[in-house]
Amino acid sequence: MNLNINFGEILSKSWKIILKFKILWIFGILAGCGARTGASYNYNLNSADFRNSNWFSGYEFSRAEYLLRQFWNQAWTRYAWLIWLFVILLIVMLLLRFALGVIGKTALIKGASRADSGAETLRFAQLWRDGTFFFWRMTGLKLVFTLPFWIIDLILLAGMLFSGYMLLTSNLPPLPGIGIFTFFLMLLCVMGIFSILVNWILEQSSNALVIEDLGIAKSIARGWEVFKKAWLSIIAFSIILAVLSFIVSIVVAIPIILVAIPLVFAAATRLLPAGWIISFAVGGSVILFPVILIIMGLLQAYIQTVWTLVFIRITVPSSAVSNSPTDFQGNPLTPNPLI
Repeated sequence: MNLNINFGEILSKSWKIILKFKILWIFGILAGCGARTGASYNYNLNSADFRNSNWFSGYEFSRAEYLLRQFWNQAWTRYAWLIWLFVILLIVMLLLRFALGVIGKTALIKGASRADSGAETLRFAQLWRDGTFFFWRMTGLKLVFTLPFWIIDLILLAGMLFSGYMLLTSNLPPLPGIGIFTFFLMLLCVMGIFSILVNWILEQSSNALVIEDLGIAKSIARGWEVFKKAWLSIIAFSIILAVLSFIVSIVVAIPIILVAIPLVFAAATRLLPAGWIISFAVGGSVILFPVILIIMGLLQAYIQTVWTLVFIRITVPSSAVSNSPTDFQGNPLTPNPLI
């Protein structure tokens, strides 16, 4: 069953909301930190070409493997502390990126629902408080949906690397390696399609958790209920937003390409000194980075606002938008149990 949703009203009102409440752009940038585009592996292997290549002959491959191991042993012996420091910093940055993404997405949902209800102002501190209030529940909800895919992605990647290793090093006919590679590729395609469906349900569950102040289990059940109720409309909005994201990505890529082409040409022809090329590249990056950041924050804010209004239009009048978690009068907040 699908509801008769006014697409034009949702798309236009979402645009009006993010133009009026520009504070949402900041949380759009934060939400972009945790946006998941899904697993993507570009793997192109021609076993005949590799087998005929001198580099991947038995001796050369063993030589390269030996040199790589020797380099790693020397690097680990001399710079083990630096490698550990880099790994720790990388983990901390990934955790921080994940946390900011969760807070940004939550604040966008709450801000969009308030704006749709007629709020005249949205304050940064208020939205940040919303994001931190729902943080652990939103984190748990996201992990429930995404952690299995991370594990499966790692298994599929390991399988594809193993099949590639067989094709490169085995003296046997390449059929076993190609068969294994094809098998894992088919699984990857199936998981990609399934992840799209899961992402639709996750989006509705996230809105249910924040707008209706539910626990993790009830949010998942509510998200599935909303998806079943209006799955065709949700798919249609997903296609519209995907096309919009693609167009914006192309527009953002144009200035990057315009900056990169002269650099590549100058470096290839050596018409400019290396210092000039580096200075031009750094200067172009400094100018483009904040512009691209604002554009992508605006896009993320718009996409999340659309999904929030879609959820509200589907569930009204059954849903009651609760603002109690963000009572800004100094009263203590008591979150609901996780489950």
